[in-house]
Amino acid sequence: MCIGNLMAVTSLFRKKVFDKVGGFNEGLFYAEDWDFWIRIASAGFRFKYLPEPFFLYRKMNDGVSLSQQNYNKREEIKSFIKSQFDPHKEITIEEVNLYVLNNFRDNKKHICKLLIILFFPWLFKVLKKKGIYKNDIVVD
Repeated sequence: MCIGNLMAVTSLFRKKVFDKVGGFNEGLFYAEDWDFWIRIASAGFRFKYLPEPFFLYRKMNDGVSLSQQNYNKREEIKSFIKSQFDPHKEITIEEVNLYVLNNFRDNKKHICKLLIILFFPWLFKVLKKKGIYKNDIVVD
C-alpha cells in the first residue's frame, strides 16, 4: 500500500471499520480511498481478497468522471510548474520515476517514507510522533 493504491474504492468493508478510522477524509481532493486504506491498515485491520464480483459498474459516455477532472487538474499544475523552470528542458514523469527507482531501489523503506511525506503529511506526523520515523530526511 505504500507503493501504490492496490484496492478499488468499490471494496467492501464493515461499518465498524469505517467508524473506527473516521471514514474518508473529505478534505482531500485526490486519493481519498488510498488514505482510507492506509488508515485501516494502520489501525490493525486485516484485508482479504474475494475473487467474485459484488457490484455492476456503469460508465457514462458523456459524463466527466472525478478521476478525469483530477487528471486535468494535474496536467494544469504540471504545465504551470514547467513554465516556472527551464523551458528548454522537459521533465517527464518517466524521468522522475527513474530517478526515484535509481536512488531508492535498494531500500523500499525509503520509498515508502518518501511517499508518505509527499502525499500523507498528516500520517507522517503521526508516525514520527510514535517514533517510527525519527526525522524528515528520507534517507537516514
